[in-house]
This record gives sequence, structure tokens and C-alpha cells, in this order.
Amino acid sequence: MIQVLLGELSEQETEVILRPIRSDLVAHNGESVGHDFWGDSGDNVYASAFGGRQPQGLWRSDLQGNEECVLAGASIFHNGANPEEDRFIVDELYHETTKLWMSRKGDPTPEVLCQLAADWWIEPEQTGPDHPHARFLPNGQGVTFSSDGEIYLVEM
Repeated sequence: MIQVLLGELSEQETEVILRPIRSDLVAHNGESVGHDFWGDSGDNVYASAFGGRQPQGLWRSDLQGNEECVLAGASIFHNGANPEEDRFIVDELYHETTKLWMSRKGDPTPEVLCQLAADWWIEPEQTGPDHPHARFLPNGQGVTFSSDGEIYLVEM
């Protein structure tokens, strides 16, 4: 059994939690997958995939293993989805780190959401002090992020 903060899980529950959801992407042709998170619905896992599968970017995988790219182009980014899981955001696109990028469900083409106050990428393998970590508001009507030592809100 695995002990968790809320108690213990049975062996069956542990198998469900530990089952690889996107095992076909991990180290596939040198690809990396990271910065994963659950969507608010609890039905989807989102993760950045780069260095192999095309298009690289933010991918969605449901519990049945169905996959789709929801925001193409990002590679070293942090990401998020709104509560309805129909808008997606990243803080990097092809190493462009001075903007936030957004896409909408059904079209993985990124659009600029806003300009950051400062570039968070200093040089390869080194980030600045203010990596944005953009997050949608609980009502989905805005995005907060940090940049140049301040917290910002973009209303939608």
C-alpha cells in the first residue's frame, strides 16, 4: 500500500493512480514530456511534449489514451487550461519568452495573449527570476502571471 495524506490506498487504487497515461511519449525518439497537470474535469491530463513528436507543444490525453495537441510550438514552457478546458496557455513558444500564448479547443494554433514585462529566459539552461507560471482564474475570465517582480492580471 501507498500512504497518502488522506489515508491509505488499496492495491487496486494504487494501480489505477500509477498507470502510465502517456507512456508512448516518454523518451520516444528522444522526446521529453513534463510540466503535466490534471484538467479541472478530472478526465484529462495535459503535458508539454518536445524533442520528438510533431507538433511539439501542449498535449492532452484522456484516461482512455486518446491524445491531441492543444497548443503547438511550445517546448520549455509552463502551461495551464481554463476550468472548461477549452482555452490553453503557455509562457514560451519556439524559445520566444517575452509573451504569453493562448490557443482554443479545436485549433492548436497559438495566439499572443499579452506581452510580458520582462523576458524570463536569460540564456540556454538559465532562467530569470520571474518565470511567469500563468494560471487561469477559477471562473476562467482572466489569467494571472508574474513578470519583472510583479503579479499581473489579463482579463478576458
